[in-house]
Amino acid sequence: MAGLSEILNLSRWRKDRRTHPRTELPTLMLIASWRRFEAKDWSLGGCLIEASPGAFKVGDRIEGKIEIRGSSERGEFLAEVVRAQDSGEFGLRWLEVSVNLFAEMASVRMG
Repeated sequence: MAGLSEILNLSRWRKDRRTHPRTELPTLMLIASWRRFEAKDWSLGGCLIEASPGAFKVGDRIEGKIEIRGSSERGEFLAEVVRAQDSGEFGLRWLEVSVNLFAEMASVRMG
């Protein structure tokens, strides 16, 4: 017999509350703390990266260089770690992104 949580399965009615839809392509590359990170997915609001577990903690600020693979546009960014998983996945929220790069990111997102 199914439990109440299985019957209700409220998660299927939950809407994605993201302001900016995420994408995996084209690949977004970040260079920060003398390391190179390939975003697992990204949006105009932030990205998800993978690093060594414990490399960052929620609230950390990360700054560095950013580029979109296949684009000549590069720039600088400042991001805040808003999610840190024990597995080494870290959710970043952009605080600052170079204007030209942000315009390129928006252009890529809009197709």
